[in-house]
Amino acid sequence: MKKLLFLLMIISSIVLGQEKDIENKVKKSAKEWINLIDNKEYEISWKTSDILIQNLVSIKKWENLMIGSRNPLGKNISRDIISIEYKNELQGVPDGEYCIIIYNSVFENKKNASETITIKKSEDEKWKVAGYYIK
Repeated sequence: MKKLLFLLMIISSIVLGQEKDIENKVKKSAKEWINLIDNKEYEISWKTSDILIQNLVSIKKWENLMIGSRNPLGKNISRDIISIEYKNELQGVPDGEYCIIIYNSVFENKKNASETITIKKSEDEKWKVAGYYIK
């Protein structure tokens, strides 16, 4: 019985370690991408996004969307994660590994904003942004 309990503790530690590793990769990917948006590197943000974004909207339209939605807010002052949720299914997109990160964000011209970034594990095994929404 002690061996079984010990084995279960080891397995739990491994699983938790793997989940933490995935969470760190997802957070890093989201942070790198949103920094591009913060620095008005809209073309690069589109190019480094998942194919879902690239197939949905052209690079020019993406730039126009970002200019219209982000520029009026001014510089990002702070951004704190308020939730991270993992999903294998999302409405309107193929099944896969997704992570939805919601941030509480403060901008120069908007003191209380919410940003949602959807990260998808792409075919090349990298976590890439597959959706961005700000309100």
